[in-house]
Parts: sequence; structure tokens; C-alpha cells
Amino acid sequence: MATEEILRMRTQDNLNNQISILTRTCSTALPKEDTHKESPTVEEIQGWLVHHLVELLEIDPDDVAVTIPFDRYGMDSATAVGLTGDLEDWLGCELEPTLLYDYSTIEALANYLVKESHSLRPAYQVTHHKTDPHFVQKRGDFSPIKQTLARHLEDIVLRVPYNSISQFYTYFGGTPADARFGLSCVWQSFELGRRLVQAGFEKVRYFVSGRHIALICETDEGEFLLDPYLLHTEPVQLNRASCSSKEATYQVSVEAYPYRQSNDDLLSPSQLQVSWNQNTGTIHLEYLRFSVSKNCYIKSRYFKLDLAHPLENVPLPADIIRPLLIHHEQNNLSIRVVDGEDNSMSELLYPIALYHGDNEISVDRLVVRNNQGEMFSYNDQEQFVQITSKIARTLDTSEESLFTFVLDGVEIYERFAPAKIDYIPFQLKNE
Repeated sequence: MATEEILRMRTQDNLNNQISILTRTCSTALPKEDTHKESPTVEEIQGWLVHHLVELLEIDPDDVAVTIPFDRYGMDSATAVGLTGDLEDWLGCELEPTLLYDYSTIEALANYLVKESHSLRPAYQVTHHKTDPHFVQKRGDFSPIKQTLARHLEDIVLRVPYNSISQFYTYFGGTPADARFGLSCVWQSFELGRRLVQAGFEKVRYFVSGRHIALICETDEGEFLLDPYLLHTEPVQLNRASCSSKEATYQVSVEAYPYRQSNDDLLSPSQLQVSWNQNTGTIHLEYLRFSVSKNCYIKSRYFKLDLAHPLENVPLPADIIRPLLIHHEQNNLSIRVVDGEDNSMSELLYPIALYHGDNEISVDRLVVRNNQGEMFSYNDQEQFVQITSKIARTLDTSEESLFTFVLDGVEIYERFAPAKIDYIPFQLKNE
């Protein structure tokens, strides 16, 4: 602790200067057109990072030092991906979402970015669509095989919603959860693979990234990547012939839910960006959502798949699954649905990071998020009821049954989770 204090004191004057520089050079969420025309200096990048850490994690600027590792600030993988995405937008170049792990301090990351600025590729350009409240992805130009894959993928996205609670019933509660409420991200992929095999697609392989699993289906038309957790309904074809000859890299982007209304009254679809490097045998998945509050796209999730190591046994043994379910990054238990009638997304969450160890488990601790990314607590009754009733209707159940399912799942979690878990902080904050 004394060492950290010394480091803080030595760098505080420099940090204050960096924040001062920052206020002259960037805002918290610069759109593409406002990115740097010239490469920023080390000091400017450090200032940007300091400011964003303070804003993103709601911490005291005095607690930030350029020599302290990022993980000491309590960032989870999603937060790290989001920060990298904002930095990518500001710089206007493509960055690996693992940068915060490869260069683990503000100082190291800023030095790397300045040193390698000449070799960084321009960032993806993400497009908006004209407003259409009944937008449906058109598939008229899909081949019969791709149409079949897309139909099964969309069926999982719309009718087997993401639910981080169900597996606690199965692996800790002793009985499977009601199928209406959906499955966790891993089991969404397993269920999609099962259906594809049943439909005659025999070559289905699964690939692991941390606590996540995506699948690749090999067909007569080539390989297709599918990941229902990332809410895309167009299968991503991995086209070897289109790879860059210089880097043997294939990049493609497809739309995904949620579709949000921008401040300019444009429909802004989420994006799944796929980068396949044949030299390294890896696929990078970057999932971007439009942030209404920032009026720009932000990275929400990132996964890296190693194609040399497909998952051999499906599903995984229970003794491997149980520790992964009770993980410090899992700071909430939630259900996320997409309404097929209006293509809107809604979420119901119980923030376990705020209440773990408390004997009281009650409905007034639930929070909701609407399609625009706005979050509301139980006390915001009008919005809360509007969203929970929509979720219940989409799941073809009652609000009472929905609440019972979630709270009973939390009770199972509380019985088996360790008494002390160093959670990633949960923030009741709009996306």
C-alpha cells in the first residue's frame, strides 16, 4: 500500500497536467469525424486514458496512476473491451481488444500506441440506417443453405433467450429450469448446434473463449460462424478466397440486435465484426452497440477463438461448469429477450454484486434495461412495469412467474456461492 501511495504522489502533478491536456483535445465520446488528424502524443493518450478510467469506473482521479496495472482498478473484460473501443474511436484506428492485457498500465499502453501508430489499421466504419420501426433483415439473396442456418440462428435468438439463471437450477438446484426462460450463452450455442445436426449439418464444432462458446458449421458452401449470444441473425461465412493476401486476414461485419434510435433519428443496428487470421488460426469477435448517451458505437463484448483447439466434449462436465457459473465477473443474474414483433430488446437483472450475502431477496431489487439502453430501478414504477410486462409477454408467461423464476434462481445462487466474492462493480447506468 505504501508503494502505491508513493507512485501516486510522484505522478499526481503529471496526471493533473494530462487531464488538463485532455480537456483541450477530446471529449468522452468523440464520433468518427472528430478523430485525431495527427497522431496524439504519449501525454495526450495518457490523459485520455486517465479521464476515461475516472469517468467509466467512477473513481477518484487521485487513485489513478500511469504505472498501476489496469486490473487493479476492478475492470472486468466487458469494461476493458468498452474502453478499448472508445480509444479506437478517438484514435480512428483498429485496436486489439486485448491491448489492456498486453500493455497493462496507462504508461505502457500510451508508449505502445505512439510507437506503433504508423502500423495501425483504420477502424471499421459502422453505418446507420434510415428509421424503420418494422425493420427486418432481408434474406432474399441468401443461398438455401445460408437461409436454413439463418432460420435456426434466428429461432434461438428470438425463442431461446439469453438467461444467466437457468444453469443454476440445473447444476446447483438439481432440476432443469423452465425452458420458456431460455438458456445461458454457452447452452444457447449447444442448443443451436444440436438443432443444426438434427437438420442434417453433421460438421458442427465448438470453440471456447473464456467462459463463452461459439460454433462453426461446415457446409457444402463453406464454413459459417454462428453465435446467438451476440444477437446476430445472419450467419457469418468464413471466406478463405477473400482473405487479404498480405496478412491472410478476412474481415466481415453483420448486423445484430439491439437496433437503437440515434439522436439524429436514425436506426442504429448493433454490429458483430469478425476478423479471421489464417496465419495464426484465430478468429476475433467484436460486438458493438450504439450508445444513445454517447451518440456513438461502443464495444460491448470481445472473444478470441483458437481454431486449432475445438471443444472435444459437449456438454462440459459439471465439475468444470460449476466454478465458471460462480465467477467474479458475473455481477448480475439476468434474462434478455428480443421481441420478434417490434424487434426490440429488453432485460431484467438482479445485481448480485450489490446484495450478495444479504438474507433478503426481493423483487424491489430488480432493475430493467430497455431497447435504448436506459436502465430503471424498481422505484421507477412506470418504466419498470412497462418493461417487465413486455418481457413476460415475450416469454409467454406472467410477471409473477417471471419474478418467481428470477428470485428463486438468486436464492439457489446465494446458497452455493462463496461468502466473499471480489465482484466487478455493478453500475445502474445507461449504456
